Amino acid sequence: MRPRLLRRSLLGRRSERGAVLVEAAFVLPVIIMLTFGMLEMGLFFKDSLTLSEATKDAAHTGAQWAQDPAADFYILKDLQQAALALNGNIVEVIVYDAAAPDPLNASATNVPANCVASATGVDVPYTDSGGVLHATGGIGSCNVYITANGDLAHPLTDFTGTPAFSNSQHWPGGSRLQNLTDVRYPGGGPGPDYVGVWVKTTHNWTTGIVQTSPTDVTEQAVFRIEPRQ
Repeated sequence: MRPRLLRRSLLGRRSERGAVLVEAAFVLPVIIMLTFGMLEMGLFFKDSLTLSEATKDAAHTGAQWAQDPAADFYILKDLQQAALALNGNIVEVIVYDAAAPDPLNASATNVPANCVASATGVDVPYTDSGGVLHATGGIGSCNVYITANGDLAHPLTDFTGTPAFSNSQHWPGGSRLQNLTDVRYPGGGPGPDYVGVWVKTTHNWTTGIVQTSPTDVTEQAVFRIEPRQ
C-alpha cells in the first residue's frame, strides 16, 4: 500500500473511532437510565405485590382471631413482619368493620373516608336486634394505628388488659360478631362481621431516576370472620 493511501486509511479509522465515541456518549446515558428505571419499577412492583399479600394475610388473621381482644395485635404483628421485605416503612394501619360485599357497588367494602382522616379511630353507634343502643361497633367503626405515634409498638397486654389501648376500642375484638345467629341490626342479615384492613406504606426509590422522594402506597383487604355455630 502506498504511503499516501495508508495515511488516508489510518485517518479514516481514527475518524470512525471518534464517531463511535461521540455516539456512545449520547447513547450510554440513555441506556443506563432505562436500565436503572426498569430496576426501580421492578422493585416498586415487588413492594406493591408484597404489600398486597401481607394485607390479605393480616385481614385473614383478623378473621381467624375473631372475638379475641388481641385480634388487632396479631394483625399488626403480621404486617410488621411482612414490612421487613419492603423497601419502605408502614405509615398507618386501619382495622375496620366492613360492609358486606355488594356486586352492584364495588366500593361497598372500602375503608370509610372518616377513618382515613382520623388519627385514633371512629365510633359508629348501632341498635342491636334486641333494641339496645351501642355507642360504638357499628359497620364503619374503625381502629386507627399510626407508626409515628407509637401505636404499632404497644405490647399484647395493652390490647388485652384493663383499660385496653384506647385506639383499639372503637371496634374492639371482643365485640366482633362471629356466630351465624348474630344479628347486628333489627331486620338485618346474620353475622359474622367482615374485617377490613387498610395499610399505608412508603416506597423508597433507590437511584432517584424515577423519583427522589418516597411514594405512598396503600392496600386493603376484607375477610369475613370465620363463622361459629
